[in-house]
Amino acid sequence: MEDGTQLERIGASQSVPEDPGLGVGLDRGELERLESLRVPRPDRWIVKSRFDNGSRMYNIADPDESIFMVRPDSRRLMPMSYVAPITTEYWDDDGSAEYRAMFGRIEREGFVLEGVRPTNSANQFAQIRSSPPGAR
Repeated sequence: MEDGTQLERIGASQSVPEDPGLGVGLDRGELERLESLRVPRPDRWIVKSRFDNGSRMYNIADPDESIFMVRPDSRRLMPMSYVAPITTEYWDDDGSAEYRAMFGRIEREGFVLEGVRPTNSANQFAQIRSSPPGAR
């Protein structure tokens, strides 16, 4: 407690003071310091998803947007179910030309699908790929 006295322990329980409060002091200066800290904005990264049928989907994960993923099952581009496993990897900028090329491609196209076998028609895949990112 603030005055240095100990709270009485009774078995596995801890007694609490009968006076208002728990007797815990806060360092207001430290609280102000912590509140003033600015957490650096994390960089965006690539999310690589591989579906059980071999199809791959690449998206940019943006910490400023909590919903960044594209659901390919919403347009029936690839089969999705609880029994069709998806493997996901996070690809941080490793400085490689491959990363920069894929990142640029995703920025231009909105997302990248590779090895997709559409379940409706091939035209549907072309239509999605040509629509601007905000139009999906």
